[in-house]
Amino acid sequence: MVMTSSYKYQTLLFDLDGTMTDSSAPVMAALRVTFKEFGVADHTDAELQKYIGPPLTESFREFAQISEDDLPAALEHYRQQYQAVMLEGTAFPGIIEMLKSAHEAGIHTAMATSKSEPYAQEIADHLGFSPYLDVQVGASEERADKSAVIAHALKLLQDKFGELGQCAIIGDRIHDFEGAVNNQIDSIGAAWGFGPQDELAQATMVLATPPELLALITVE
Repeated sequence: MVMTSSYKYQTLLFDLDGTMTDSSAPVMAALRVTFKEFGVADHTDAELQKYIGPPLTESFREFAQISEDDLPAALEHYRQQYQAVMLEGTAFPGIIEMLKSAHEAGIHTAMATSKSEPYAQEIADHLGFSPYLDVQVGASEERADKSAVIAHALKLLQDKFGELGQCAIIGDRIHDFEGAVNNQIDSIGAAWGFGPQDELAQATMVLATPPELLALITVE
């Protein structure tokens, strides 16, 4: 086994939507039904993509302009719609192989997502990610933003392994990169995801494809 000391990063956190999974089809389907129910104007596919990844409460307020009075019901309606189709998402090409290689090399790995934790864990199980993740953390009432999700994932990893070494989160949206800064770790932009270029520019570095990650973190 390759020792972790031969890697630049000894701990890697992974976002889910737009990083490990292409969840566009189920997310967009659930959004369209929800928006129709709550009188939100029709969105194009490109417009719907900005909802993939960030905390949904924030997106419903900012982008859909759903009122505070309607927000709880709209969120619940979306979750019901999404739960019925969420397993229709797919793993991005090369993700499982990259996760497996990193995990087998002794790198500590975690999922850190703004998606509801039970949903995220079910998706990770379904798509075959779970065997290669030491920790799986999603959003909850106590962890409403990405910074809190990342902080909790790091704590669980530290409780399990002790010293974590150099850490980074791989993600595709600004919340991933801001969360990394708030937790004093690096960030790696997933250009294969849904994040626009101006958001990816906030990452410590950007990769074009999942297989590039292992080559990048290996120190010659």
